[in-house]
Amino acid sequence: MKQRLIAFAALLALAVCALAAATVWLVPQTRQVHYTVAEASGDAAAAEGLHIDLSYDVDGHLLWKTAIDAAAPAEAETTFTFSPLEQDTDPLYQVYSQDSEVFISSPLFTRLDYFRLSNMEDELADLGQTALPADLLALGAGLAPGEEATKVYTLRDYWALFPLSMWLPYSSQNYQELDALAQRTFPIPVPEDLTAEATVTMFRDGSLDVRFSPFSGDYGLSELTDGAVLEDVVYLVFSRDKTELALDYSHFPDGYGIYRISINEETSDHPPRLENFFPLELSTVEAASLEKSPVPGQLLLFTLEAGQLYLTVIDTDSGQALQRLSLPGAALPVAYTGENVLLLLTEEEQAYSLTALALEGRQFSLFLTCPCDETLPGARFLHSAFDGTRLAVADFSRYLGPSFSLWIYGQDGLLYAGQYLSDIATASDPPTPNAAACRWSSH
Repeated sequence: MKQRLIAFAALLALAVCALAAATVWLVPQTRQVHYTVAEASGDAAAAEGLHIDLSYDVDGHLLWKTAIDAAAPAEAETTFTFSPLEQDTDPLYQVYSQDSEVFISSPLFTRLDYFRLSNMEDELADLGQTALPADLLALGAGLAPGEEATKVYTLRDYWALFPLSMWLPYSSQNYQELDALAQRTFPIPVPEDLTAEATVTMFRDGSLDVRFSPFSGDYGLSELTDGAVLEDVVYLVFSRDKTELALDYSHFPDGYGIYRISINEETSDHPPRLENFFPLELSTVEAASLEKSPVPGQLLLFTLEAGQLYLTVIDTDSGQALQRLSLPGAALPVAYTGENVLLLLTEEEQAYSLTALALEGRQFSLFLTCPCDETLPGARFLHSAFDGTRLAVADFSRYLGPSFSLWIYGQDGLLYAGQYLSDIATASDPPTPNAAACRWSSH
């Protein structure tokens, strides 16, 4: 036993020495990380006073922190450390993927797309249907081996209402109960003209196979709602733009609006409950989305009404509207919240726009609207800084490693833009950014 421990210690020491030797070779090349600016446009003086702080690593052992002066990137300062023990670091993509999503969907077309006869009755029973299996078997009756029969089924003959499924993040609640709750709260009739084509084939061994025609999509039924999670409360709203089908939301017993449910409130005495927290007029809302507010205790509702975009700020305690703004554009935005600014990115007929709302106290006001780079609406890792007159937006999703894109805006539009490229990003295995922040020197 003692010899084994000695051998293990020797191997461990050898591994540490080898890693340290590799680090000694690597550190001189990576202790200072250099930045250059490519594709620069506009006045670089607009970047004066802007600082970008980055942390990045390789496998949790090689760790960098770099402070970049946006006006003088060649003078970036880097601290480098090596840790024999792997450090717990979350890459930016992992941090952002933890953003909460909540949605209600209908599994109808997804389940039919992957339908198998072997467990047909169980699959369709899960969707609240027991008559269709017998009809499918009847379609195959009398077929000779190798023959097939096809029939178009009107789904309204089998489902009066869409089966629904509700997904909540971090919830300890029973999902069968949640699905049943969604079904009771949100009855949505199946359109009378909605059909699906099934083909039944008789194999040579006498067994039957049933295939529903591949769907071009699920008609958007995989996500019928938009939602937001504030602390342990989920807010959701049905939006017409989520699906290609003209669905009827007028049958909800408590009406159309923003519903909410506590993630972890379920007990034997208090089953999960959905309540219409903020009623909306179904006839005027063409599409809707929800976002967290930078201000605690606020929920942001974006709606399209008669082709006009609106923002309604809602108090989560009282359920009252605190502010309503008419905004430029006729499409729901992708929203990014900063410390004192809200960025709204929209795409309309391949035209891309940025709208920035300044946050003063607990009120939003329009700072600018202007065209933006086509990559921004699809960006995943945006960071921003706003000093009251200049808005800096950095995107870390375009490049591998710690390179990034930077745009600086004034109230009248774009002042400066550039691609800040790091020499360490050219390595075959570039470091992974795990933290980023933008700040103006006055903040």
